[in-house]
Amino acid sequence: MVCPRLDSATYFPPRDMSCYNIRTGRTEEKMVSKRFLFNASAISTLKDKYANEIQPTRVEALSAFIWSRFVVATSDQVEAEAEAETSITRLYLVIHGLDLRMRMNPPPTESYFGNFSWVVMIMPSMDKTVEEGYGFVTKMREAVKKTKDSDYVETIQEGDTLFSSMKRKGDDK
Repeated sequence: MVCPRLDSATYFPPRDMSCYNIRTGRTEEKMVSKRFLFNASAISTLKDKYANEIQPTRVEALSAFIWSRFVVATSDQVEAEAEAETSITRLYLVIHGLDLRMRMNPPPTESYFGNFSWVVMIMPSMDKTVEEGYGFVTKMREAVKKTKDSDYVETIQEGDTLFSSMKRKGDDK
């Protein structure tokens, strides 16, 4: 029997988060959550649609599709705000979760309890004429590629880079 190791803090020590405002980037609008199911043939069709020099992964193809639908659905609002030259500057981010276990050097044993996860963020184009999604797939792949080495994981272990970058983005608003 393998006993779980509960000392993940040896990899990611606790940080002082007192300067982080949990409300940064959050809105008071009502949130809606929906679940969409895609069968294998639909995903294959999306992968073919977004393929160019690179073959997108299932996640990249689905993300590009969902982003393209978001852009179309919100384009009237974005255009109206641009025409009115409102002082509201909206920041649209796509956030994907990553498993850091295989990116760590050395990787933690399977006995470690808990998730070793991180997120990558990209700011894709809001141009509704960009239907093909190639730029989205490229940006997503570049963001994920930056996390593929142990040096990146070490920077995460040394500090609170995600929270610092989120705070900077919130402060810029």
